[in-house]
Amino acid sequence: MLIRFTFLMIFLSFIGHLHAQINTPAGATIPFGSNTSYEFGMMPTNLPTSGTYGASQHAADAYTQWKADFIVNCGADAARVKFDQPTHTVSEGVAYAMLLAAYAADQDLLDRLWQYYKNHRNVNGVMHWKISGCNTVDQQNGATDAEVDAAMALIIADCQWGATGGHPYKSDAVTLLGKIKQHEVGVDKTFKNGDMWNPDNGNGLKCRNPSYQAPAYARYWSEWLAENGLPDSGFWSQVATATETLFVNSSNSYPSGLSSNWSNTTGAADSGCNGSGTGAFTFGYDASRAPWRQG
Repeated sequence: MLIRFTFLMIFLSFIGHLHAQINTPAGATIPFGSNTSYEFGMMPTNLPTSGTYGASQHAADAYTQWKADFIVNCGADAARVKFDQPTHTVSEGVAYAMLLAAYAADQDLLDRLWQYYKNHRNVNGVMHWKISGCNTVDQQNGATDAEVDAAMALIIADCQWGATGGHPYKSDAVTLLGKIKQHEVGVDKTFKNGDMWNPDNGNGLKCRNPSYQAPAYARYWSEWLAENGLPDSGFWSQVATATETLFVNSSNSYPSGLSSNWSNTTGAADSGCNGSGTGAFTFGYDASRAPWRQG
């Protein structure tokens, strides 16, 4: 009985700690749960009206459960996200989690995830895309979708907390944007698949993953850099235009009007481009992210 009681107390303490991480520390520019309306589109009419986070309570519960199920600490200052193989972590999972933590104003988790990212960078300054556990590189070099999400999360973190406590979110974001520009954007101004992965379709055109294209991010980066008096605003504006064009062409080349899993650099579905084994002429797992990237 004593053992079970002790375990229960530890478990409840753990859950309480997880709950406390939302909006921790206090003082984020836009705390989680502060949004009362949604300018673009529709809001459900059956959202909760009580609980700590009101209309956002279900999202808070899901966030807390996600942390309990998928986050693994790696020492005192780093954390990883479980992959389909729970002993592994992929860079896109870390970057998705950074976005979630930034919007939940969960600074502790964001910092630990970013430290894990930094612990596993390659010679080009981007994270190896697949890691075994906390320390061992399993698959080398970067995947661009991870980098763009991580960069955006750092910019959100700078908006949320600035440099409070000595956190260099802004300079880290600028540095990562520079790495993306140098290693993961093609001469056509669209996003390559990775810093070391730029496959040819066999006819002289490079292959692209439409769901790696991020025109909304690129447009915002252009504005953010200009507002902060930083270089490359014009470059990212060109990337926004080029990636939007690829999306339009990709959608037009597929019968449903949705983006294909893979395309060449013109945006056309191409049988020579099947990426990770998913067909180019399919709206599948890869392409399902494309509408979010467009938005």
